Amino acid sequence: MNQKAESPEWQTKYSPDENEESGFVFDVGSAYSYFERVKDKRKARGLQYPLAVVIILCILAKLAGENTPAGIADWARLRSEMLCDRLGIKRRIVKKTGKLKMPCAGSYSRILSKSMDADELEMVSKEYFGSRPAAATAIEICIDGKKVRGTITANKPEGDYLLAAYMPGAGIVLIQELIKAGEGELTVAPEVLKVLDLKGKVVTGDALFAQRNLSNQIVEAGGDYVWKVKGNQPTLERDIARVFEPDPPAKPGFSNPKTDFRVAHDTTMKHGRIEKRIVTTSSLLMGYDKWPYLQQVFKYETDVTEKKTGKQTQNICYGVTSLMAKQANPKRVLSITRGHWQIENGLHYRRDVLLNEDNCGLRLPQLVHVFAILNNWALGLFAKFGGGNFAATQRTFNAHPDQALSLVMRA
Repeated sequence: MNQKAESPEWQTKYSPDENEESGFVFDVGSAYSYFERVKDKRKARGLQYPLAVVIILCILAKLAGENTPAGIADWARLRSEMLCDRLGIKRRIVKKTGKLKMPCAGSYSRILSKSMDADELEMVSKEYFGSRPAAATAIEICIDGKKVRGTITANKPEGDYLLAAYMPGAGIVLIQELIKAGEGELTVAPEVLKVLDLKGKVVTGDALFAQRNLSNQIVEAGGDYVWKVKGNQPTLERDIARVFEPDPPAKPGFSNPKTDFRVAHDTTMKHGRIEKRIVTTSSLLMGYDKWPYLQQVFKYETDVTEKKTGKQTQNICYGVTSLMAKQANPKRVLSITRGHWQIENGLHYRRDVLLNEDNCGLRLPQLVHVFAILNNWALGLFAKFGGGNFAATQRTFNAHPDQALSLVMRA
């Protein structure tokens, strides 16, 4: 990598030896520079692998398709020459094999579980991804919880649960919080939202998050909310349903009340199904219902037809938003509501299936949380690379690790 002395934003960083063999360069503002901010709890004496290097090796291996400490260790060992040169790792030769020494599987597990604070790594992640241009232009923030099923044991039947704030428009997790024993998603959600810049953003969540305190918090922080409403808010759900009930026949001498209903719909055909969606919005409850900052309510209807069998499935649910009609017409409300479920495909599915999070089998303290953060980094860097098919991109990175290195070494 050539130094760009003419650019004031380009800076260099060298390994402690500062010799030609182990020196390396990275951009200020790169992922590597952010990982250097995480405090290493180990004593400096006898330290072989800097914490930032260990984290980078994990992410590079994950980008290439390896998801376990053993797989990460093997991947790095097979590319030790290139990685030592590019990351400034001091060369140590294994006498038995004559090959360069790299961290073993146990070293990754031990370092990541005991040598740093997962919450500190989480905040560094928030700072890095929150500073990306994509985060500035994306509007929607989805909040949703996810259980890591691989952590369920006989002694811990509830497993580990994580609540994430995800930006589907940017493909990044802004922050993720581990839900501790005795807590729930609604306990942690206010803390997650508190550390985010919500100005100009729209926060979405499933019906569980349709809560007065969260609605107040979001709008008073400069954002807006779009919630679906179900049985956990029975009075609000009943009031919205009444708005969209058909008008009764007009009585002689009277006319039916005027409505402000506006409608948008779309149809998609994929996976052997035809899906029709209709959103109807209304501002009739504004000023009458006491829900905080309520501007519009909506009815969301879906009609799914299986092309092979002709079977139809219909569903109706309701929702509320603090967005005024002039800010969000029915088409935008439909887009936002649909966009929320990108957290399932863009985040949860990829972490569960492609990054094997549900079968992680990790047992050391905080290691599950750390690996989940590293998974978020892998997906965020993948989005920075251009997105597309994640599995295909992993194969590309495995064959060309220099491309993955450029993601973590450059701003």
